[in-house]
Amino acid sequence: MILCLKCDIEMIPGKAIQQTVAGGIPDFPGDKFGSTISAGGPGVLVDCWKCPDCGRSISKDLGDAE
Repeated sequence: MILCLKCDIEMIPGKAIQQTVAGGIPDFPGDKFGSTISAGGPGVLVDCWKCPDCGRSISKDLGDAE
């Protein structure tokens, strides 16, 4: 059983959008490579554990490891 750290109730299987990153754009004119990585990718729908009360989500992999 996986409990929500905030509500202390059992979490249920759910779905979440996982943040992805975008990068590779040179920062300054003349740069030969991109060094800035930022949140801004398209996102990915993943399985997770979700609190039915507050909506908090944790990674399904993290929850399975507990």
